[in-house]
Amino acid sequence: MVILYLIITFIFSWALWIPDALLNSTSITHPLLIWLSQFSNYGAWGPLVSALITTIIIKRKKGLIKLFKQTFNLNFNKKWLLPTLFLFPLMIGLPLLYLYITNQPIPKLDEPYSIFILPIVFLIIFVSSGPLQEEHGWRGILQNSLQTKINPLFASIITGLIWGLWHLPLFFIPEQGFYYNRPIWGLILSTTLISILFTWIYNNTNKNLFLMMIFHTTYNFSHYIFPSIQSDASGLIYFLLLLITVCGVIIKSGINLGLKK
Repeated sequence: MVILYLIITFIFSWALWIPDALLNSTSITHPLLIWLSQFSNYGAWGPLVSALITTIIIKRKKGLIKLFKQTFNLNFNKKWLLPTLFLFPLMIGLPLLYLYITNQPIPKLDEPYSIFILPIVFLIIFVSSGPLQEEHGWRGILQNSLQTKINPLFASIITGLIWGLWHLPLFFIPEQGFYYNRPIWGLILSTTLISILFTWIYNNTNKNLFLMMIFHTTYNFSHYIFPSIQSDASGLIYFLLLLITVCGVIIKSGINLGLKK
């Protein structure tokens, strides 16, 4: 199931991203690439499309129903709403507070926002910037399948590495400002570390995929309102906080990260 999921995910996404990347990073201007590049924005739907196709092929109707129930399962301890909603905003926002307290320059937002539009931005990020498009795949299929064969911590690391690598073509597309001309190792390190946090909440909330989408949204949303990674000082503090948090979770939960066996 894992192999089929990964094959479909990468073929779907990269087939739509690579033409745009080639047009922007090479002198190739083949008409086919130009035509395919107009569909580049749909590449992000690869994990969800692959999750649905893989589930239908391998587990048929019962698997699809189970995946749907996982999405809206309310049978979990509601205390897990706290880290789901507030862990990333605190982790990404606190470095900017440190810069303010120590009178260091605070990076400016690329696009200044009004506080009144933030709920709309949150919803847009949820629908079109990764959470809805990815979580049924990375957590619902890949992480869930891997941790039945190996311990959840190691499964999280593998999931995080693959998750980061999947973004590779975006680093060559100028319109993808969050990725373009930035080192991919930074993203892969980040996805590997936060993958452990995702698994921790996932396993402790009865594998609730809707919460995974919300958690993913808070991560992207926090980077939108708190430009911590645009400064070397606040970026370093953010990664230290992330590393400390991940280590704390591993020490507290062990390698099973809350999975009940």
